[in-house]
Amino acid sequence: MKKWNLSIEFRWYVDFERERMMDERFLISDAEREKVLGNYFRQGLNGPIDVFPSKEKRKYIIAQEIIKRFEADKMYIEKEINELLRTIHPDFATIRRFLIDYRFMNRSDDGKQYWIEGNYMKIHRNVELDAVKLFVENVFVENIDLKQDFYASMQSRMNDGVYFFENENGITIAISTHSSTWHPHCVYVRLAYDFKCFDERAICFILDFLKDEFKKPLFFLIDDRSSRLSELLKKRNFQLIRKTEIVNIEPEKCCLENDASQKEIETVSQIVNDPALLSSLIELCKKTYTETHVDNPVANLPNSSWEDVIMADLLNENSYVVLNGKRVIAFSLMYKGIEGCWELGWLGVDDGTDIYLLDLILKQQLHDANEHNVSFIEKEVDSTCPYSLHVVQLLSYEVSETCYAYIEK
Repeated sequence: MKKWNLSIEFRWYVDFERERMMDERFLISDAEREKVLGNYFRQGLNGPIDVFPSKEKRKYIIAQEIIKRFEADKMYIEKEINELLRTIHPDFATIRRFLIDYRFMNRSDDGKQYWIEGNYMKIHRNVELDAVKLFVENVFVENIDLKQDFYASMQSRMNDGVYFFENENGITIAISTHSSTWHPHCVYVRLAYDFKCFDERAICFILDFLKDEFKKPLFFLIDDRSSRLSELLKKRNFQLIRKTEIVNIEPEKCCLENDASQKEIETVSQIVNDPALLSSLIELCKKTYTETHVDNPVANLPNSSWEDVIMADLLNENSYVVLNGKRVIAFSLMYKGIEGCWELGWLGVDDGTDIYLLDLILKQQLHDANEHNVSFIEKEVDSTCPYSLHVVQLLSYEVSETCYAYIEK
């Protein structure tokens, strides 16, 4: 049974004798702890600190010492917390926030009461993949697509780690991370949890763990089922870089006006054996895709890699280009979908002023779809792609799904 080699236990015990963290990031030796405390508590452990450190590990060591000044099982009001922390450092609000965020201290929902109690959170890296599958199967029993996405990440050859999150209630969240050949500048994160039991503190804990685990920014692609996660990501300094609507276009309900440009279109079948024209098509696909994905940049890959992806499952006879000599200046590519369905994929123009050429191509593609009795055409419409946005303005469609892409700032 496959296992990940490294074992990380990430513990938070909020009591006087808090156990040492077992995460690689916070594997603190007695000598290191003594050195940090000596550098910051220059007047002794019962005195003030000169500065609250910026590094997470040092903050954690300092917080372990600060929390000892509070009494267990006592209820505090904010004024009492502030007065005690002010004797340690003038920026008592920052320290108070750290104690709360890292669960050294609890606060009531109305913010009027504070207290210290034992809390336990743990992240396992040394996990059995079969156990992860069983957990994901249970929490995503009604969400087959999310289950498949999680498995794809977990089983990817570019997987960067699979984790289990556990608190006092047991295992509650599974995490899978992976990299991408096409978008190598971030780490993709998949979470599996019961949507009915969203635990904001647990997610914050996981985000902090992953931010320290990876040097690259974290990337989340989620839909409306994860609306609470979406709101939390915004709070935690993640940027919404793209909104994608999956739309279903019914060809028989769409009617485009006749084009007066007198431009002729060619099928991809007609140009695929011409190296110059095929190269021009690949270059234009590459250009338009790159320009619409600037917030999560594309890798610098050879044209052969682009060609493999672009041409896979392409309907050559129903994909069209507009030429200017030996140069492709507009294109719209159609792909095989599920039975009775096509997928409208890559499309764009070389010059934005020629965007009307897409109308000409699309009119022909709708005609083709009706001739082949295609019930609907699926299209991913990215908010960053002017070509997709232009096309759907002309058509009748229904939105079947909406996805949101967030990246760590």
